Amino acid sequence: MRKIENHEKQAVIDFMTANKFKYLNVLGYLTCNPETEDIYVEDIANINGVFILAAQSKTISSVYMEGDQGFIENTYRWLSQDKKTYVFSGVSEAVKDFFLAKVKAPFWHNPCFLYYYPEKTIDFSDVEECVGSLLPKHARMVNKYYEYKGPHSYSNIKSSIEKRPSSAYYIDGKPVSWALIHDDYSMGIMYTIPEYRRKGYGVQVSKNLIRQVLERGEVPFVHIVQSNHVSLDFSPISGLRYGYPVHWFAIMI
Repeated sequence: MRKIENHEKQAVIDFMTANKFKYLNVLGYLTCNPETEDIYVEDIANINGVFILAAQSKTISSVYMEGDQGFIENTYRWLSQDKKTYVFSGVSEAVKDFFLAKVKAPFWHNPCFLYYYPEKTIDFSDVEECVGSLLPKHARMVNKYYEYKGPHSYSNIKSSIEKRPSSAYYIDGKPVSWALIHDDYSMGIMYTIPEYRRKGYGVQVSKNLIRQVLERGEVPFVHIVQSNHVSLDFSPISGLRYGYPVHWFAIMI
């Protein structure tokens, strides 16, 4: 396992692009964070997997990865050289099964389903003019309603609004339903204020965000927690289709 050189990055991107459906959130992370340097492969001439280390602190790193079974096993051996907490971000069943079998229990585990938009265009004709993008000043309100609110969520939400597409339904100049793009280019932080639900605002917001992602040449996708039946029922209405299970979890190796 080795860290790639800067001139090798395009070969890694080309490999993941050729296998885009499998590498959606790994490639998405690179799209959102092009300055990323901690990209690892086994053999640049015969790539069988990719993992990215995104440092959160000296003791915690996020892992974005995908690869064949041999790559998964070698990644574990490489990561286990340092006693550290790793947050695995939207990884496959195979990655989850292997790593969780190596520990007594994860600190936390969110099993999700990946849904994606399979077409190249979307019918935008029924989206009203009051649907637009969020502004940085809305970050505090979005964070107020965010289910996973934490010490860094406000700054992350503000950064997302500033750097990536967003979508919101406005009433009297106030956003009442919204969706953003995470730093792996997945759609998320979708929310409608309770008194404005069941009016179709969320569908319009989703369509607007899907349109923006498509215009940038990306595949719209979202990770939905498997127990979130409301979102699972809502996704097909927005044109999203089921892709495959993914997992978010944290472990000490």
